[in-house]
Amino acid sequence: MTELFLGSEALAAKVMPERAMRSLYEPVYPGVYCPGGIALTARERAQAAWLWSRRKGVVAGNSAAALLGAKWVSPTLDAELVHVNRHAPFGIVCRAQ
Repeated sequence: MTELFLGSEALAAKVMPERAMRSLYEPVYPGVYCPGGIALTARERAQAAWLWSRRKGVVAGNSAAALLGAKWVSPTLDAELVHVNRHAPFGIVCRAQ
C-alpha cells in the first residue's frame, strides 16, 4: 500500500523539508502527495480524495466499493465524495447528498 499524506501536515510536523517533498513525491490532488513514479489503485485514489477533503468528506459510489475491497473498480475512474466543497479538482467528483 502506498503512503499518501497531506503536504501541509508533513511540513507543519517537520517530517521532511519542502524541497524533499517536492522532489521525491508527486501531487495526486492539491495538497495530497504520494511517492513518485507509482500508479495508484482505485482504493488509493479514494484515500487521496478523502485526504484532499481534509478528512471531512464521505467516500461514496465506486470509491466506497474500492475501499470495501471490490476488485472490479477501475483505477482510472474519478474518486467520488459527498462533500460541501463543490469545486473539486480534476479526478474528484463531489456530490451534495
